[in-house]
Amino acid sequence: MRKILITTFLLGLLGIGGVLGYQSYRGFRQRHFLSQAETFISRADYTNALLVLQRALQAKSDDVVACRLMAGLAESGRSPDALALRQRIVKLHPESLRDRLALVKTALMLNDIETAENALKGADQAGRNTAGYRNLAGTVALARQRFDEAETNFVEAVRLAPQDSTFQLNLDLVRLRHTDPQIVAQARRSLEQLRTIPAVRCDALRELTADAIRSGQTNVALTLSQELLLNADSLFQDRMLRLNVLRFAHRPEFDSFLAGLQEEATNSSSSLHDLASWQLSAGLASNALNWLSSLPVSTRTNQPVALLLVGCHAELQQWTQLKDSIEAQNWGELEFFRLAYRSLSLRQLGMAAAAKTEWGRAMQSVEGRRERLVALLQLATLWNRSTETEDILWAIVNRYPAEKWAFRSLARKLYTSGQTRSLMKLSSQRLANSPEDADAKNDLATTALLLQAMEQRPNDLAQEIYKANPANPYYAATYAFSLYLQDKKHEALTIMDALKAADLEIPAVSGYYAVILKGAGSGDRAKKYWDISFRTILLPEERKLFEQAQSLE
Repeated sequence: MRKILITTFLLGLLGIGGVLGYQSYRGFRQRHFLSQAETFISRADYTNALLVLQRALQAKSDDVVACRLMAGLAESGRSPDALALRQRIVKLHPESLRDRLALVKTALMLNDIETAENALKGADQAGRNTAGYRNLAGTVALARQRFDEAETNFVEAVRLAPQDSTFQLNLDLVRLRHTDPQIVAQARRSLEQLRTIPAVRCDALRELTADAIRSGQTNVALTLSQELLLNADSLFQDRMLRLNVLRFAHRPEFDSFLAGLQEEATNSSSSLHDLASWQLSAGLASNALNWLSSLPVSTRTNQPVALLLVGCHAELQQWTQLKDSIEAQNWGELEFFRLAYRSLSLRQLGMAAAAKTEWGRAMQSVEGRRERLVALLQLATLWNRSTETEDILWAIVNRYPAEKWAFRSLARKLYTSGQTRSLMKLSSQRLANSPEDADAKNDLATTALLLQAMEQRPNDLAQEIYKANPANPYYAATYAFSLYLQDKKHEALTIMDALKAADLEIPAVSGYYAVILKGAGSGDRAKKYWDISFRTILLPEERKLFEQAQSLE
């Protein structure tokens, strides 16, 4: 018996040793993958770095280090997948301020301001009291053109870290756009001082050059941009800034300088992308197309360059060439982009049915991923594709109900296009997701009253939100309209008359006040409010209601 117990014990030790040994091997292999990836990245061998990181994430999808490295690679190619990776990292480590701020930077790079704002909101109070947080909060506010808010945040960043000249530079940047000439002059003096500090000399010169261009000081811009190029720390972007100055000044050396930059950019995917993108934005699509078309086939078929070529064809309205250039390609993670551009070219060539099919394939290729939906939404908006924009917004609100910006965007779109029933459906969905959302209750009550959709209990909702906040003019108008429809016209008028005079002149309120005045026998007071109400966009049912009430004797 004792022999059996010893044997069992030894077998158990072997089993435990095997498990621990396997786990140790897995850990070693994962560390090896990451070490390889870092080595490849340091050598700018991004293809092999990508392959190794894919293996690392297949083995351990929640490896934060692997996610960070992969996000960095995605950012270098400006891929929307970078956003998903940063979001995954924050989900794994929500307490990490470093990763949260990295998400904000990525979102800003991809022009996803909503995500940047939401990421900032998730920081705890300690994080919000750091200079890094305040600096990015100012950057987001600047992107929203909330200049006072941006200035406040940059001032606080400077206070928290006065030794960091970058924060003072950002403060000067926002103050250059101030309406007070004295504040602008002060910002320029501050930048001149920063120009003497090696750590931020190039940044200060960039901002002073850009300011000179904005203020029409051609010779100053030429001098500053030349000084910037002579600095040992200058970047490719600084040579692009010099190119912009030469173009602004109509200098004859512009063409030769551009040709030199194009030759230099062929050795760097990021420089190539930046220069070609600048040419597109500067109205030089034809030149960019000739340059990109001259590159080796292996370069032209890379996703970033292929996308730039497509952008050139689209800018030049070369729809047949656009369609043919991406006919037999596969862009992998960005396949939805390729399909979307094919849809655009087919539509422009008059093949509406084929364009619709291709757009459907693009939507399927997105696979419901938020960052891809947002990227596709940006394209649809850029192309003024109203139906497709609406479809994408519905997809986002259905799949990602926490994305409040999508609800707001869709609501505006439905309202301006007069889709009252769809607006009611959206309001109902908002309320199901956020039962305490008073604005959602108000929107649902208003649309349901207009459509006589009593199954939505609009009278109860209107009364509930009014009693909770009787001073809100929108809620008061909805409740008064509810009473009016219940033939309680004088009660409705009492509710409206209790509002401030300025509130009654809000276009979204004035029409309902005019209807109630007319119904209560005070039509002579209604004319002023009719005039106000018809100056704004109205839902079809609102316009019909107002016009009928106005025409009654």
